[in-house]
Amino acid sequence: MAKNRLVKAVEISAIVVFTLVVIYLLATGVLSSTGIDHAWPYPTK
Repeated sequence: MAKNRLVKAVEISAIVVFTLVVIYLLATGVLSSTGIDHAWPYPTK
């Protein structure tokens, strides 16, 4: 049973990470296309 729970946790974390990466790529893509393009995600200094 514990093994099942571990697999579930790994699946959930993988989905969360994947979703965050997709959102990040979409956000940077939108910002680039709108012209607010400044070396994301690095600071402007």
